[in-house]
Parts: sequence; C-alpha cells; structure tokens
Amino acid sequence: MRAVVLALVVVTGCWQRGVTIEGSAASRGSGRELVLPPELGEAARLRAVILRLPVIGRIDGGATPVVIRGRIPRRDVASLVALARQVHADVNRRFVAPRAQPHPAVDLVLYAHDDEYQALALGYARVPAGQGFYRPDARVAAVNLALGRGNLRHELVHPLIVDDFPQIPAWLNEGMASMYGGARVRRGGFQFVANYRLRDLHAAIAHRTLPGRNRLAYAGRTELYGPDGAIYYAVSQHVVLYLERSGQLAAFYRAVRAAPDARGAALAATVDWRRFVRWARRLREGHRPPAP
Repeated sequence: MRAVVLALVVVTGCWQRGVTIEGSAASRGSGRELVLPPELGEAARLRAVILRLPVIGRIDGGATPVVIRGRIPRRDVASLVALARQVHADVNRRFVAPRAQPHPAVDLVLYAHDDEYQALALGYARVPAGQGFYRPDARVAAVNLALGRGNLRHELVHPLIVDDFPQIPAWLNEGMASMYGGARVRRGGFQFVANYRLRDLHAAIAHRTLPGRNRLAYAGRTELYGPDGAIYYAVSQHVVLYLERSGQLAAFYRAVRAAPDARGAALAATVDWRRFVRWARRLREGHRPPAP
C-alpha cells in the first residue's frame, strides 16, 4: 500500500522542484481518508519549525527570492543580510539564467548557536551536516553560524544553482558551494582561495587515492556523502577553483547545464588531469591559487 501512495504522490507532483509541501490531502479531509506515511510530511514539519523564526531580511530580485530568518544578535543582522545579498547577486550575475517568472522563495535560516542548529539538523538533515544543509523539498537552507559565516555563503549557493540547474552533478553543486564558502569577501566581490579541504586533496594525491577525472565527472551522492566524501569534496572544490582561475567556470557550468549527460566530455575538454594535479600540488591553504 505504501508503494501505491508513493507512486500517487510522485504522479500528482508533490515532489516536483519548486513545490512547497504544506500538508497532505488526507490531513485536510474528513479523517476517514488513508493516512500517509510519516516521512511524506517531513518537509511540512521542517517548514513549520522554521516559520516560527522571525524574518530579518529579504532578497526579492533574481530567479530565486530569499527570505532570511533567525534569532540573531541585532548587531549582526545588517552584515549578515548584506553578505547574503552579495552572494545572491554574484551567483545570479555569473551563472543563473534569467527567468520571466521567479521560483518560489527559499528560506535561509540562520542559527547563531551550535546547539540550536544541531537540534534542527538531527531531525531534518538527510546527510551528516554539522555546518549546514539544504532541503529542496522544503525549500529551506539552514546555516550553523557558530562554525563560521562561510557556511552562509555555502548553503545559499545551493538553492540558487539547483533551481537554475536541477540536474547539476553532485560534485559540481558541492564544489561551487564550497568555493564560495571558502572565499574571502571583498567589496567588489569574492576572492576564491584554497581552504582547509586542501589537506584532504594533498593527502589523496600523496597516497594515490585521488579519483580520476571520469570518476569525478560522474560522482553522485554516494561518493560525496560516503566513506570517501572528504576526498570527493576536496577534489570537487579544487577542480571548480581550477576552472575559475583558468576563466572557464561559467562556460563549463553552462555547457553541462545544456547537456548534463555529456559532463564527462565537457570536463575532459576543459581540465587536463595531469596539469590539474601538478597545479594542486602548488596550492597553499588560505592563498589565492596561481593561474593554471
């Protein structure tokens, strides 16, 4: 019976991108209808939790509007909202295709205290997520500010590019978000630098456990969130950084968005793997990478 219910939910579009699930039809009926499995209401429960938090800012432009929520010290509100607007503007300018009709708004939820964030993540993050997570089904991006403002930049990138490119490969999604998360903030934009994930990249090169170019191109959630996830996160971020420093990231993103199944060929056409490895060995944590 559960399989039938799941099939009906998919067919009727309850899990389509851009749809906010506010509750099942059964929950609004007479009480005699079939009760849906609890997991189908998880997105609605998450939204109910975050809707209790005050709105501290809004970003209305671009393809994906953002509502910023959280109980944040008053002294930090203006700078956090300004940072979110800066990320939103930069990602939209460089990557997102214009739309006549914007997507439904996404809620960016900021937690100043680690314990409050961890309580939410324990209940609603689908993967280990100590720093933040994004749930597309609920249109909620949660951020643990206690571990750094880079987590705001990282998590906000996810809904912006997933809305623009629903089939984005997991490695490219995490690589782009991680690149913004590790960036230095400048008035004129962002300076992208190698960050702490470089340690995992150098270790993988030294121990010959670095995945090859084709394995990276087709890496999915199993690789990114599996036992070798630290390696895949590191190589994803730094391949994206390599593309950025060579001036090819925006063109690569658009090419893969146009033909997701050809992402292996697109990566092969833009990244010489031996050259990437030589370049990666020269990187230093916290420093702007040299041109490839």
